[in-house]
Amino acid sequence: YDASGNFLWARNYDAGKRENDCLNDLAVDSAGNAYVTGSGMAKSDSGAAATLKYRPSGQLLWAKQFPLAAGQAIAVGGGEVYVAGVVNTMSDAEDFLTIAYDAQSGHENWASSYDGQAHDEDEAWAIAAGPGGTVYATGCSMRDTSSWDEDYLTIKYLPGGETAWVRRHLCAYPEGQDMSEAIAVDGAGSAYITGCALDACGFNSIATARYDSDGTENWYARYDPDNNEGEGVCIALHDSAHIYVSGYWNSLANGADCKTVSYVQSAAGTRPPVVIYDGIPHQATIVKGNLPLSSPNAVPGVLLDISGRETMSLLPGPNDVRHLRAGVYFVR
Repeated sequence: YDASGNFLWARNYDAGKRENDCLNDLAVDSAGNAYVTGSGMAKSDSGAAATLKYRPSGQLLWAKQFPLAAGQAIAVGGGEVYVAGVVNTMSDAEDFLTIAYDAQSGHENWASSYDGQAHDEDEAWAIAAGPGGTVYATGCSMRDTSSWDEDYLTIKYLPGGETAWVRRHLCAYPEGQDMSEAIAVDGAGSAYITGCALDACGFNSIATARYDSDGTENWYARYDPDNNEGEGVCIALHDSAHIYVSGYWNSLANGADCKTVSYVQSAAGTRPPVVIYDGIPHQATIVKGNLPLSSPNAVPGVLLDISGRETMSLLPGPNDVRHLRAGVYFVR
């Protein structure tokens, strides 16, 4: 489509066997070239990760297949195209897969697979290009096949495909199927991941973490305001302080709703962020004098200013806010 929404072109791709083929992700470079990845049935009767490049006019420039694999996510940066997904092994398990292609020619520059400690299901679900030719992939890795326990898994690669570090996050509940589904990387090489993680009550919550460039986990934040469940599926950075996560939140009263959560972190990124916004719709309350806090369980709250800074503690019932400047505040 053009900028006005007018249809320009559509292209089909068959992996070779004329069976079910599916594209899972798309990225666009600064010149308007489109790169897509997914999975298809090759002529060899085996599945393959298919990655394609199209000109802005829709002309197919190259198509590459990686055997016994599926492409789940794609990113472009530093003259390369990065694909994250899974590759099947001889034992019918799946390994975490990352591939780098030359963006111009489609030549495979390198490929790296990761087999976790349980030697079972390890899956890459998201990928992002970092500074200096680095690349980061995230997903999940089986820790224990007897309990079907999966953890967040994030890997950083150096230029050329060498693994810089591998990080596994063990969430609060030891037997949960935790999955990291989205990743963003800032200019300093810090990685932000989000997805879903099981809590001790057996519910999935939106779980977000930050790693600095050397792989140190700086913070881990769960969004679980009402003991229901949800999932983070997208993440974006506005600047060094603000992080946005989108997904869904399921409440007993309303079913599943779209949910967007905004976090603000410390300047150094070393302290856990605070939630400054948690979705649509919100009702605005104009307060003069007293701010009533309604809490059925008599739980205290915190009042945050527009930057996410804590300004005062709140107790159930009326709270005197006459000393505060006029402005927009958030209750947590």
